[in-house]
Amino acid sequence: MAKEFAAKGFKVVVLDLSPPKQPFRKSIAALGNFLTFKASGIHFYEADVTSSAQISNAAETIRKSLGNPTVLINNAGIGIGRTILTEPEEAIRKTFDVNTIAHFLTVKEFLPAMVERNHGHVVTIASMSSFVAPAQMVDYACTKAALVAFNEGLASELRARYKAPNVRTT
Repeated sequence: MAKEFAAKGFKVVVLDLSPPKQPFRKSIAALGNFLTFKASGIHFYEADVTSSAQISNAAETIRKSLGNPTVLINNAGIGIGRTILTEPEEAIRKTFDVNTIAHFLTVKEFLPAMVERNHGHVVTIASMSSFVAPAQMVDYACTKAALVAFNEGLASELRARYKAPNVRTT
């Protein structure tokens, strides 16, 4: 997605724990607490999307250098692939933090500017597992089903509470 949007001339920002693999890396520079590089309009900022503090720090840097994002694509996701009885609690919590809670945190950070301008788009990446929960992926399926509700609720709040009908959701 990042390469396709960048090829169309959009500025793309990626938040993740690790930089994308080659061939993205062209020029690398340190920027505050973040490693950033540009490759065909793609900007990387190192941040843990389960940490509101790290998201906020990255967002501050992004706003200073690129402005407020108009599209937010929540795509972070992990799957451990263990049964309900064998998966450690820590792994279950991490799956929920990355796959569901991170969506709330990034929206809380970037949505206010979209609402203020009544312009923007929030894309929530779910999964077919939202509808069919495979064995050994129950935690993953639960997080993805939660994202369907998240997207529906966000759309309702944008219309009814925030009076921002031009901020779209997908």
